[in-house]
Amino acid sequence: MALTLLKLFPILIFGQILFFLGIFFTSGQLLSNYLADFYNKTNNIIRLVISLFSFFAFGNYIISKTYNLFDANLVTLVNIFCTVLVSIILTIIIFNFKPPVMIIPAILLVALGCVWVNYLLIMPK
Repeated sequence: MALTLLKLFPILIFGQILFFLGIFFTSGQLLSNYLADFYNKTNNIIRLVISLFSFFAFGNYIISKTYNLFDANLVTLVNIFCTVLVSIILTIIIFNFKPPVMIIPAILLVALGCVWVNYLLIMPK
């Protein structure tokens, strides 16, 4: 199980990073200092189309591929945790946000909830 998680986590984290980078690119917040001219010359629809065929497509492909390679119950729960983790980390990085200390127990609570749900799904009936 631990070896499976060691293989699964990096794949899902990479897929989620791509997905969230697409969201930040579409909203004009990804590397806004460097891409300011591009953001000023394009609107959200053009950036969304670019994101659909780059960030979103590749991220969704990677995440969906994990369902073929690993147990679907485990992938779903690890993906939920990775979604929360990546959204927090990228928000901190992109918006230069200083998180409160209470975010650590909150993330651990999410992880505990994922473990609990996984246990309930796989326990014998």
